[in-house]
Amino acid sequence: IVVVVMFGVVASGRSITVGKQLAAMWKPIASSFVMAVAVELLRSHFFPAPALALAGDIAFGALVYTIMVIGLWDVRGRPPGAEDAFIKMMGRQLRRA
Repeated sequence: IVVVVMFGVVASGRSITVGKQLAAMWKPIASSFVMAVAVELLRSHFFPAPALALAGDIAFGALVYTIMVIGLWDVRGRPPGAEDAFIKMMGRQLRRA
């Protein structure tokens, strides 16, 4: 409900429509869904201790989310954007090391 209201508030009085907002957010939304499913599957099979489960959830979730966002960006033809800036930044960091 909060997300729906947020879309309406952002769209009201601006040239940003709900459709444009959703078009810009589909990759993070899809990646979040895949990450949640993957973390839930991992948690139930590999980490019985709560502290290990939390650490594993965080690390695995971050990895799955990053792979999904970059993968979906690649499938879309690598358009300019945050993913492009991230890849360039990582490339510069790796060349320095």
